[in-house]
Amino acid sequence: FTVQPSGTADHDLGSIADELSIRGWTYQEEGGKALIKLNVSNFVQGEPDITKEEKITKNKAGKVTSQKNYSTASSSNSGAASLKIFGPVNKYEAPLSDQKKREKKKMIRKRKKKMLKRLILS
Repeated sequence: FTVQPSGTADHDLGSIADELSIRGWTYQEEGGKALIKLNVSNFVQGEPDITKEEKITKNKAGKVTSQKNYSTASSSNSGAASLKIFGPVNKYEAPLSDQKKREKKKMIRKRKKKMLKRLILS
């Protein structure tokens, strides 16, 4: 497959396209059998989430021997993207059930009989 990235200029679209992986497909810079059009939108910066934790240790008498403060800040950024695949049609055919297999065999037998009758009569 070949990738055609598009979208906003805030991203390095080439590196995003290079990281695209589709299981069972092989990436080619040019001349792929399928064209992947990748459109990436701007990221939206999320609100920071700050958590604070204080850890205090005391001795047997109850006197504070140490006090440690921990702070953690995290933020989630999100963005939208769309991916469209253009290429040859490879229709997936689901496996036939046993009933459908029997019906198909029966239909093939009927066709063969008709063909034999035509050959014999002509």
